[in-house]
Amino acid sequence: MDPTGHQVGQRRFVVNAGTFRQLLRWCEQWPERRFAVEGARGLGRTLAAAAMKSIRPETATDTCRRDIARDLLSDLRRLDRQVKENEAEMRDALAATGTPLITLPGLGTVMAAEIIGHVGDIDRFPTEHHFASYTGGIRALNSVLHVIAVCQIRDGGHGQEYYLRKIAEGKTPAEARRALKRRLSNVVYRIMKRDLRDHLAQAA
Repeated sequence: MDPTGHQVGQRRFVVNAGTFRQLLRWCEQWPERRFAVEGARGLGRTLAAAAMKSIRPETATDTCRRDIARDLLSDLRRLDRQVKENEAEMRDALAATGTPLITLPGLGTVMAAEIIGHVGDIDRFPTEHHFASYTGGIRALNSVLHVIAVCQIRDGGHGQEYYLRKIAEGKTPAEARRALKRRLSNVVYRIMKRDLRDHLAQAA
């Protein structure tokens, strides 16, 4: 792209160890250039790392910027490893509980673990209404229900059908989404209650 936003060239590269050198040779026709690498956590990671290594600072300020960028990249890689390790631990923990929560469309490993961690003993909630009041007052749980609702509305199925039915009844999108969240709260409550009864029956 030139300074006005017009495309001046385009080329596809196979991502491998020699990609960055090929890219540099191709870009020699534009002496004044800057790189923006997409997918730096995926296919573009090797390219981004090669670009960082190729930087030759001309001033003390450039050196400082390069060092900050390297530190940030190192921190991102460390955090990425920690996230993956935490997700693996959560998957193992959820598998050990045998909870069927993760079968609920739109609910993944991390959010299922978040629900179980916040709720604890489901028996402390006498009814679905008590549980809904609790989930509505805890920002993290309310956020989980929101994400599940948005995913179900987008992906189709019973959640989307319920949402569209509420829209047809005259509800606004926000009202229909809140109604779906309440319904999902009830579903989560029933799943956890049933799971508890099954565990007690097996222990008896």
